Amino acid sequence: MAGDPIHYFVFDIESVADGDLIAKVRYPGEALDGRSAIARYRQELVEKTGSDFIPYTFQIPTSIVIAKVDHEFHLVDLVSLDEPHFRPHEIVRLFWAGWRAYQHPTLVTFNGRTFDVPLLELAAFRYGIGVAWLLLALVGVYRISDIVLGVISSVFYQDRGFSKEEIATLSKVYGLIMTLVGSAFGGVLLARFGTIKILYVGAFLVATTNLLFALQAMVGYNVPLLTLAISVDNF
Repeated sequence: MAGDPIHYFVFDIESVADGDLIAKVRYPGEALDGRSAIARYRQELVEKTGSDFIPYTFQIPTSIVIAKVDHEFHLVDLVSLDEPHFRPHEIVRLFWAGWRAYQHPTLVTFNGRTFDVPLLELAAFRYGIGVAWLLLALVGVYRISDIVLGVISSVFYQDRGFSKEEIATLSKVYGLIMTLVGSAFGGVLLARFGTIKILYVGAFLVATTNLLFALQAMVGYNVPLLTLAISVDNF
């Protein structure tokens, strides 16, 4: 399985509301059964949002179908996880085990960021699958240095002698342009080389940016150096 050049997991997921979990979390001590808890929660959602759709935090997967696709976008295989049993815990285990075995292919799904992937991450926590910890830790610290610097970046620039006009031009206008160019270029690289390799490149650029800003702190006012630092930081 792991020998195939799989670069993408294109998948679709079906899920159902977990009535027992809803009863325990939202209505503790009321002795509601799962079906009653779901019905009550849906009614509350309709009154509040106009929709009875239950968030992924209270759902469990019941079916996942994965299309395994290579780097040239050829379909290599099509699988339905844990068929015909469709056990939620086994579906989740097989999904993340396959993702690791194929060296972390890019996940492609219609509702990925807002439903499918968060649902699978939470399910991994629930069933004791450690990959979710790794993913959330990576998301949490990947660009933490940039986040911390961003709060005081304007103060730093002014302390190094840059005017507000220079800061606005380089950091906001030019920085936005480099962000758009970098996003497009990153998308091309991601499609060609996959997620993990590009994350390594991104981590290297983050470290490089930190060194450039450290050099800026020592050099002081230097427009070309700040232009280079912002280019790398926003690219």
